[in-house]
Amino acid sequence: MLRGPAHHPISEAEVHLHGSLQWKDLMEAVVAKSGELNLVTINLVVNAPSLHESYHAHWAVRGADGLDASTWKADIPLTLGEQCIGRLEMTGQRDQEPIWRKLAYIVEIVQTFEIRVREWTDAGLHEPALPASLASAAPAK
Repeated sequence: MLRGPAHHPISEAEVHLHGSLQWKDLMEAVVAKSGELNLVTINLVVNAPSLHESYHAHWAVRGADGLDASTWKADIPLTLGEQCIGRLEMTGQRDQEPIWRKLAYIVEIVQTFEIRVREWTDAGLHEPALPASLASAAPAK
């Protein structure tokens, strides 16, 4: 399953209801950077009947349920052309790193994955994967 920072107790769930696209790669890329980005929740919901895809994943640091003044929240749509096929939602705690840098890094991961999905669906294939170099890259400073 999905793993985050080793020093935090984690709650997680994943269900790939329909389809064969590798949505888990997108979720894992974000979870892998959850410690660096100071994330406390991540939700990935894909509902794309036209692609025959349905995927839901949730990751959270246990005990970080409440939002306070130091918590930020982002909701990024996943698109294929003009169609919204899902959402990546996350919350994080403020720290010394500007939030815009964290979001820019997440958006880069999402855009790369959207390009892969488009390439694979255009080619009639069904296993787009996030390039390993991007999944392991550090946020830009």
